[in-house]
Amino acid sequence: MALGSREVARRAQDATVADSPCGRYIAAGAGSDAVVLQNSNGEMLQRLRGHTEDVTCIGFVAGWEKLVSGSRDGKVMVWQWESSELPAQVLERHDDEAMGIAVHSDGGRIFSCSVDGTLRIWD
Repeated sequence: MALGSREVARRAQDATVADSPCGRYIAAGAGSDAVVLQNSNGEMLQRLRGHTEDVTCIGFVAGWEKLVSGSRDGKVMVWQWESSELPAQVLERHDDEAMGIAVHSDGGRIFSCSVDGTLRIWD
C-alpha cells in the first residue's frame, strides 16, 4: 500500500497526534492550541485554545465528542470540541510538564503522567 502525505502543522518536534475511535477525526497539538481535523481531507474543524504552553499529549474520549490534552504548563484539559473552542474542564495540574494521556475505553477514566514523576487518574 502506498501512503501519501500532506502538511497540516509545522514544528513537528513539538507535535502530538491522536486518531478518534471512530476513525473520522484526528487531533494534533499546534503550539499552545489543539486542533481537530477531519481525517479524510485534513480540513481543520476546530482550534481549541486554553493551554499557555505547547500541547505535549492528546487523546480522544470514547466515541469522539470529547478530547483530552496535556501541555508543558502541566494542565490537563477536557474539551467538548464540537461545541466550543474553550475547555469544558481544567483538571488539577501536574507540578511539571504533562507527558502522556490515556483514556479508558469506557470513557470514565483519564490517565495522565508528568515529568514530575506522577501518574494521575481522573474519574
